[in-house]
Amino acid sequence: MRFVATTALVFLFVQAGQGPAQQQSQNLPAVIEGLVLQAASGEPIAKAQVTLTRVVSNPTAILTTPPPAPIPQIPPILTDAAGKFSFANLEPGSYRVIAGKNGFVRMNYGERFSGGPGTIVNAPPGQTLTVSFRLIQTAAVSGRV
Repeated sequence: MRFVATTALVFLFVQAGQGPAQQQSQNLPAVIEGLVLQAASGEPIAKAQVTLTRVVSNPTAILTTPPPAPIPQIPPILTDAAGKFSFANLEPGSYRVIAGKNGFVRMNYGERFSGGPGTIVNAPPGQTLTVSFRLIQTAAVSGRV
């Protein structure tokens, strides 16, 4: 009987010790960073616009009463001269990442064909997720027929 009581107490202390640490790791912000490059040459694309959108994972949560707080909009950012971008202090969760610039085809992260759905990325708490884009230049045909 003492063995069962001792085992139960040890189990409770171990669980209590893990609780706050797990809660703290859930509160740590996430970071999504990456590069935007030209598909043909691999050169960085400066001043490309990168947009990050939070993805709601539970659509039924929208129907709950009272209504949930609105998801804050994340302002788009421009890449630097080296084609780098970084979204810091993000709430951990799922996001859609899109990059584009005039003269290049706009692209969802992970899309396999132009205009495809892309991949939703998961930003874990306290970690940095790195993504990259290879944008295809647009083309125009001109002349006389």
